[in-house]
Amino acid sequence: MINALIVNHTAAMSGAEATTLELLRDPDDSFRYFWASPSGPLADAAKALGAEHIPLRGTAGSLRLHPRDTPVALAELAHMGMALRRATARHQIHLVHAVSMRAGIVAAICRRLGGPPFVVYQHDVAPPGRVGASIRRLVDPVAGRLVGCSQHVLDTLRREGYQTPAEVVFEPVDLDRYSAGSGDAAAVRERLAPGPGPVLAEVAQITPWKGQDTAIRALADVRRSHPDARLLLVGSIKFANRATRYDNHAYQAELERLVRELGLEGAVIFAGQQPDIPTIMRAVDAILLPSWEEPFGRVVAEGMAAGCPVIATTVGGPAETIADGRTGLLAPPKEPAAWAAAITRLLDDPAFARRLGAAGRQAVGHLSLERFHTAMRAAHLAAL
Repeated sequence: MINALIVNHTAAMSGAEATTLELLRDPDDSFRYFWASPSGPLADAAKALGAEHIPLRGTAGSLRLHPRDTPVALAELAHMGMALRRATARHQIHLVHAVSMRAGIVAAICRRLGGPPFVVYQHDVAPPGRVGASIRRLVDPVAGRLVGCSQHVLDTLRREGYQTPAEVVFEPVDLDRYSAGSGDAAAVRERLAPGPGPVLAEVAQITPWKGQDTAIRALADVRRSHPDARLLLVGSIKFANRATRYDNHAYQAELERLVRELGLEGAVIFAGQQPDIPTIMRAVDAILLPSWEEPFGRVVAEGMAAGCPVIATTVGGPAETIADGRTGLLAPPKEPAAWAAAITRLLDDPAFARRLGAAGRQAVGHLSLERFHTAMRAAHLAAL
């Protein structure tokens, strides 16, 4: 049996963390997983899935230069690297799985101190510039394997000069869960967006790069021909530390002002975090993801698995999942008129929307949990 330690720099839950938790559901017993991260909801979820939790201090520092926050983040990462080295020795760990590049820095420090080989599963584009180059010089020479969640992500790693053997393993979707849901879709729709008319939804954390402002502006245009259309914004602010790249609280306030300026009060619903995303996806008329750049687009795959028509950004991973016009629609980011046109195309032709949803469901069959588990086991073994 191989003892594998999953390391993450944060206790917060987002798409990368949700994907990594799926490793703990692998029915193959050739790997025994440990989980190292700060205590909190993510650690609790890992423990609930049977992983032994090893507390780490963690860091909220971002991968950008800052005169005050960067030295603090570097000290925190160094501390984590040394703590991880002690943990790998204590628990006889054979392999480390880093959830992010920040976790990859921690794993690289551990490796340079005599720790075990490690894999970085990269869920974001590689950071460019001086910071990115410094990270590459630390991580790349000692990494055992790089895994990109999409070809787009892997390409950014190669452009930044990473030479470590690498491959793409797409993020998985629980196809049965999303195709069936667990609740009454009609009741969920009435609870979250009561009344007649089409309901669009964006399911994403509240942050500028997810493009909720584009969705709101597009809705204003759509309502000229579909005056009852509404937009459901499902999600909350995930990261709000001082060192976070964007001021996400200010962005949410900006979204609320935009709704008022466009006269969309009541038409845009800030639903916050919701527990039953599969049922929500079955309850709405379209899923939108107008991100500036999307590494993979887990929500895209989930919406397709639910049989809901999906419109996603042209930049990044969604174009590897969606065949434009056949299994979903693609639209350029930051162009509300293009998004309004794509939405109106769906609303004007319900038969086309239904065909798109059905074809999307068929198209994501390769993103099954079984294939994910098999691919990740192979990547882990290749790193040893």
